[in-house]
Amino acid sequence: MDAKTKTILVAALAGLAVSISVGYVLGAGMIGPKLESNRPAEVYGTVSVSNWNKPAPVFTVNSTVGPVTIPIEGKVTVLVPQYVRCPDICHLESQMMVYVMNRSVQEGWADEVVWVTVEVDPWDGSPEMAVEYQKRVAKDLLDKVNWIWLFDSVEKMQEIYDAYGIYVEKTESGLVNHFGGFLIIDKDGVLRYIVHPDWRRVYDTAQVLYDKVLELVEEG
Repeated sequence: MDAKTKTILVAALAGLAVSISVGYVLGAGMIGPKLESNRPAEVYGTVSVSNWNKPAPVFTVNSTVGPVTIPIEGKVTVLVPQYVRCPDICHLESQMMVYVMNRSVQEGWADEVVWVTVEVDPWDGSPEMAVEYQKRVAKDLLDKVNWIWLFDSVEKMQEIYDAYGIYVEKTESGLVNHFGGFLIIDKDGVLRYIVHPDWRRVYDTAQVLYDKVLELVEEG
């Protein structure tokens, strides 16, 4: 990676007012029981990657671009649990995504990937909030990459959480405890990797995410 690209990422992250310690309190990095595995994780510094190789659950669900079926056929699909009102880790996830999006555009493989945010606050969020957030975060990149935001009824979203083992819990404060990380599905619909970020080393996590997504893109 060139110095300019790294500088862009560091500058973007420096502009975020987030509390990493709060992220851990709110359940960052937690994962549901259906995704527990005895498979050894790959470790890259302080970032771990779980290996899977299991067919991903298939759902047709409403989104910011209309009804979609996930995983997206013929594309590398990256699922990212997020919500707009999140006080911390969701925004770090977004910056990691933007880093990889930028590189995918520069290197000519952006169309091979679909970024899919899984809304974890169907109680108080809205598709309109999601679209505004995407515009703020990705800016001009939105016209060059595929980023959709799943948003459906609480019951439908709960089906997705259960099937993928995504931990989601609404709290009395109105905030949402949830798994933070990236579920990466290959072009054949197989869940291959789950990236568990080190929230204190955002650049390192973004680089691991880039490597894993590009690996599946290059598989063809």
